[in-house]
Amino acid sequence: QIHPFDDGNGQMTRILMNLILLRAGYPPVIVRKEDRDEYLRTLRMADGGNLSPFLLFIGEALERSLDIWLRGARGEELDQGRLVDMDIELLKRRLEGEEKLKEPATAERIAELLEGTVAPLLQRLCGELLRFESLFMETRWEMSGISVHGGALADAVAFNARFEERVTEIRNQPPPNLRSSLHLRIDFHFRGLKHSISTPGIQIACTVLLEEFKYALRAYEVGDPQFFEVAKFYHQDWTAEEQAQFLFWFKKHVLDWIKARTQPA
Repeated sequence: QIHPFDDGNGQMTRILMNLILLRAGYPPVIVRKEDRDEYLRTLRMADGGNLSPFLLFIGEALERSLDIWLRGARGEELDQGRLVDMDIELLKRRLEGEEKLKEPATAERIAELLEGTVAPLLQRLCGELLRFESLFMETRWEMSGISVHGGALADAVAFNARFEERVTEIRNQPPPNLRSSLHLRIDFHFRGLKHSISTPGIQIACTVLLEEFKYALRAYEVGDPQFFEVAKFYHQDWTAEEQAQFLFWFKKHVLDWIKARTQPA
């Protein structure tokens, strides 16, 4: 993510993208006002390492521009009804393509996901966050589920044991209540920054969000509306780059927080 300007980074990026398209003989891509929310959603997913939804969105916009360009070149009227029909076909094509990738959630599938993907990632995260331990008076984790359990950040045994208990709870969930009752959130508390007099601490969290055909891991600072998220279908594995980006967000967020509070006067 590169943001060289205070404002206008998105506009500049789209200008550069369209310059590349024009040089290759394609028309420019126009992000319509009514598509803005979908554009931002797929862009956030691309920031998290999942490029496919964003590429599909841009491809559909390019196809729409190409159709308008060709019809104008032939002297045909740009009928609004025709544009709506084209949008319908593009939407159907995208949804039919996604349908082939979908694998619905089951208790067993989610348990496998947590054991095989989420657990190793969180274990690595705990190890990375331990690098900050000496800078604080206290560092702890808390894991929410049917009940809340916690322990010292350095206590990997307790963390792994609680995670295994949470996986067992999930395996025992009745299928109709699976997603409505499932809740998995891990909070990391850093309290009493040793090199600051008045700073109470920082609390960052990771939440596993479950939907019918896909899931997401969301990283955020508690109380801050901004977040980092990686979304996947249940059968998809994380790439090494996605794992690195996920760990990087936590380390960089804590590091920046400490720097902001320890700058010399």
